[in-house]
Amino acid sequence: MFCKNCGAEIPEGSAFCTNCGANAAAAPVQAPEPVYAQPANPAVTVSPSKVLTWGILGLAFSDLGILGIIFSAIGLKKSKLFLLEHGALFGQAKVGRILAKVGLIVSIVMTVLWPFMIAASAALVGEFIDAFSNPMFYY
Repeated sequence: MFCKNCGAEIPEGSAFCTNCGANAAAAPVQAPEPVYAQPANPAVTVSPSKVLTWGILGLAFSDLGILGIIFSAIGLKKSKLFLLEHGALFGQAKVGRILAKVGLIVSIVMTVLWPFMIAASAALVGEFIDAFSNPMFYY
């Protein structure tokens, strides 16, 4: 038997190592299991349905402006990752990219138009209130 501390040979039946004094009766130490590190840049896999889903969301929320821009940008990012992985866009991924582009354009236009639509609506409401508050309206 050999000492687990210093590696010296210990006579059978000895309780301690004659070289370093370590306890010889302790259980032998097993080598630890190797730990395998994860790759630094794991492979990103984007399914075509994810690209399509984000493209649909971008177009569906495009009338809300900023939310449509966010969803469309995510759809375009997913389509770019899909293109890098597969080398080409096809099927759902291609349709998703088209929808994301259309959603982005509509979202930008709506973001610009929203203040004008709100101002026009406020003016119409003001005219409507003025019309009903006029006593001549009821005759």
